[in-house]
Amino acid sequence: MNYIVNKKRSIHSEEQAWYELKRLIKKKRYPKKWYRKGCTFVNLAVTRAFKIRISRPCTRCSALITKNHKMISKVIWTTSDGIQNCCAELILDGAIPSSADRQFT
Repeated sequence: MNYIVNKKRSIHSEEQAWYELKRLIKKKRYPKKWYRKGCTFVNLAVTRAFKIRISRPCTRCSALITKNHKMISKVIWTTSDGIQNCCAELILDGAIPSSADRQFT
């Protein structure tokens, strides 16, 4: 899901998942023992025709994941060839800016 934030840019799925995780932890609905070793973020992109699309986190989302690598241990995403994964500390390597990250005018 992408939500418009201040009409400047949309929130990517990785950011939304991170905000939701923080909200659940704050409300104590997500026990510490579950995320002590780190959570795994899974990001899938599928078209309406059920074709797998590339869903690798962009530079901004990769920076967010790297910054919080103690709570996010692994990231899994789809590619045109299948599925790839990476540990959170190394995901920023090879990340590219998102085309959806453009400024709205």
